Amino acid sequence: MLAEWVLLILSGIFLGAFTGVTTFLLIFISSMYIFNRADSDITVLVTLMVIVFMLFAYYGFSLANFLEAARPLDTPAVESVVSVAPFIVAHIAFVSFAYLGTHLGKFVYSKKLLGN
Repeated sequence: MLAEWVLLILSGIFLGAFTGVTTFLLIFISSMYIFNRADSDITVLVTLMVIVFMLFAYYGFSLANFLEAARPLDTPAVESVVSVAPFIVAHIAFVSFAYLGTHLGKFVYSKKLLGN
């Protein structure tokens, strides 16, 4: 059970960072292509809004669906709190590391590490 929690939280961290970097670069480069200019600070904000929107859309914009996905329906109340905590921590880690990933993507683009 502990290994599942650790893997859940680690997957939230790595997936959040990867999603942050790739979504930032996708939005930044596409805005450079469409508008011939882009502001990286605005792109960070737009990227985070897109990532949070995607996370809400995954659960159908419903807190009830989120909590239902967090805990099995046949668990008692005390055990459900213990099983929900790592699920919520993994989602908080996802959004936090997505934010850090956007800044990593901004750094990668500003240092011209992509060959641009």
